[in-house]
Amino acid sequence: MIVNDIMTHPNWVPYRELAEKEPLRVCWSEPIRSNTHEVLGALAMYYREPREPANSDLEFLQTIAQVAGIAIERKRTEELLQRDQEFLKTILENTNEMIVACDADGVLTLFNRAAREWHGIPEQPVPSEERARPSRPCS
Repeated sequence: MIVNDIMTHPNWVPYRELAEKEPLRVCWSEPIRSNTHEVLGALAMYYREPREPANSDLEFLQTIAQVAGIAIERKRTEELLQRDQEFLKTILENTNEMIVACDADGVLTLFNRAAREWHGIPEQPVPSEERARPSRPCS
């Protein structure tokens, strides 16, 4: 949305008083969208003097909105991944079934609580160098 003069634009009628205090006269905004085109927010640029945007201004606004969309989606994905990892860890640690995982080389990579108790493995995290060379391979 391009508003070249906040003081005369009908969408700004309820906010004119606020804009006058700053003083703001121009607002150019672009929706921030996800890769599925969901609107995540809006990015706006404000100026104190009435003016029209150049093509480079609009391209800049669109580019920054795209980058913001990528950043927002990445943050959301990281938060979902963290939540899912915590959920799975809770399930693994609270089941009474032994769960052991190995990588393609047969190296033990995970013991849940039940497996640690059965095999007498301490609960504290094993240093990564010890994890890489387990006393016995998976079989």
